[in-house]
Amino acid sequence: METKFILVNSLHETLVLSLLDYNELRKDTPLGAATFELEKLLEDATQEGLELPVLKDGKEKGLIRFNVNYFPVLKPEIVEGKEILPQTSALMDLCNGAGLPPSV
Repeated sequence: METKFILVNSLHETLVLSLLDYNELRKDTPLGAATFELEKLLEDATQEGLELPVLKDGKEKGLIRFNVNYFPVLKPEIVEGKEILPQTSALMDLCNGAGLPPSV
């Protein structure tokens, strides 16, 4: 299992997870990519047990399972008695699960 923290400036974008097969002596081999809509984190800041298809050349090559946690880091400012929300900035915690076969 592996955890990554990512600084996010806007939840109105798509997170693309590009997966590689690690090779010690050769170049790493691309396995494909999975996409996650960050706007889903507005509904629920903790998403567990997500499963997304991994696509390569338009074909499904496997499945990735992971968890996402959203931690807003900027607080609203009060200007002239009104709360003003700054542009979104947050940390995301991606917990990588299993999913792809060893050689896709």
